[in-house]
Amino acid sequence: MGRRSRDYEETLLERLRDREYAADYLNAVLAEDGADPTGDFLAALRLVAKAQGLTITQLSESSAFGSRLRALHEDAASSLPARGGGPWSRIAVGRECSS
Repeated sequence: MGRRSRDYEETLLERLRDREYAADYLNAVLAEDGADPTGDFLAALRLVAKAQGLTITQLSESSAFGSRLRALHEDAASSLPARGGGPWSRIAVGRECSS
């Protein structure tokens, strides 16, 4: 990883330590129309967890949207479309969910 990429990730992780910023970041990722929305969301979730010093499991267990993640996980295999949307698009990550 180059110096520029490392600086970007360090800056992003620092910002993601703020729970309000983290919630806004996750919402922005959900709003994007990328080729792999589930993968993009999971990558963003990993970064938020890393910034908070938690694993994804710990983050989901300690947050209000954790129950939504667990419920969506149960039907994810059958619900994932070939492109776009999917079960992750139904997650509403609000500021109330980030505390």
